Amino acid sequence: MRTTLMLGAAAVALAIAAPTYAGPADNPAADGIILVQDRTAPGTPGTSPGQRSADQAAQERKQRLSGAQEAQKMAVSADAVIGTEVRNTNDQKIGSVKDLVMKDGKITHIIIGRGGVLGMGTDYHQVEWEKVKITSDMETVVLDMGEEQVKALPKMAFEKGKWGPAPVAEKKETPPARTAPGAPPGRTTPPAGEAPKKDEPAKKNDAPAPKNQ
Repeated sequence: MRTTLMLGAAAVALAIAAPTYAGPADNPAADGIILVQDRTAPGTPGTSPGQRSADQAAQERKQRLSGAQEAQKMAVSADAVIGTEVRNTNDQKIGSVKDLVMKDGKITHIIIGRGGVLGMGTDYHQVEWEKVKITSDMETVVLDMGEEQVKALPKMAFEKGKWGPAPVAEKKETPPARTAPGAPPGRTTPPAGEAPKKDEPAKKNDAPAPKNQ
């Protein structure tokens, strides 16, 4: 009797601890295969959570850029604008605000710095203040321009406390082509139809000198 109880308890313990198998009644095609529960987070199939969050951030940023307001209708601080990143409505980075240009106490243009390393080789372009937009959080200046339009903007240079048109780079003149060395001096070419004359010996007197008589 005791042996029977011990065997029964052992069978119950093994049944609890044993892994679950799919039998023919549940899935005839999965006989003997362990079922694994899908623990993948819900979302787009084949998209990782990190990628989903990056795509979501990009969409939110585009919405923020498209909702930017005209700068001339806002009360902005120069300190808040200078150094701000500049992007277009397609979320492409254009550059950053280098300075503001003022005339008669009003902002007329912004100066955008593009490219360069540590201030070397940077191009500065001028944009009318009327074309400038700023996001509500004052974090981004927005321009409705493509890359080629930005490149076509007037280039500027800072000199003696003010911004002016950048000097046009002088075109390097192409050096004249080297000509072949001249032919060594020689005999002159005779006129056409004449045979070249050979060097003639010095002429002697045709008539002999008279002898003393």
